[in-house]
Amino acid sequence: MESFGKPSGFYNRQLATFNTISDAQAKAIDVETKKPVGKIPHQDEIVAFFSDPKTQPKDRSSFIHGDYKIDNIVFHKTEPRVIGILE
Repeated sequence: MESFGKPSGFYNRQLATFNTISDAQAKAIDVETKKPVGKIPHQDEIVAFFSDPKTQPKDRSSFIHGDYKIDNIVFHKTEPRVIGILE
């Protein structure tokens, strides 16, 4: 398990997933033209930016219990909105 504040590899994991999905979507056939729809515009530039450690935003990890449910949400006393999520 990683310590608080250390890079967690979030962007690299997300990019791997994004690339898998994007590759599959690029092969989808347009109903009207019967041609593959191709890549998302500017995808290569986005991937390059987030893949480069020099331009990649800071990636920090922290501990959360991952039990996101209504019992762990704090609602405002008089307004219909969430004011906190318990970790």
